[in-house]
Amino acid sequence: MFWIGLATLIMLVSGSGDDTLAFRKRAEAMREMIVEMVSESGRARDAVGAVNEAEKAFGAHRNRLEKVGLCIEKADRKYAATEADYLACGKNSEREWKTTTDDLVRAELTLREALKPDEWNKLNDALNGKKQ
Repeated sequence: MFWIGLATLIMLVSGSGDDTLAFRKRAEAMREMIVEMVSESGRARDAVGAVNEAEKAFGAHRNRLEKVGLCIEKADRKYAATEADYLACGKNSEREWKTTTDDLVRAELTLREALKPDEWNKLNDALNGKKQ
């Protein structure tokens, strides 16, 4: 279990795990469902736009994580790397996580505003594998 946890941590910190594929597939499924489910073009456009914004925010987050991973990799290659070298790689991490969180929450709120409650529930149920 330790090694699985360590590998997961490394993927999260370095950005080398490909959770982007899963995220993109989920976003595409959401867009398709929205287009099928929402008959009002303005609400559908707003809802799809919110999904696009969430996808963009996630991509930006992955790019930031990749930079941290590259910094850690560079420190690893330096024989005399210190704790400070590694800490410097994550010096802005708190701000970056807040940015990601704010962007994703904003996208979800926009999506919730664009969808009627029954549409929101149907979308969530379908994405979570619940039968209608």
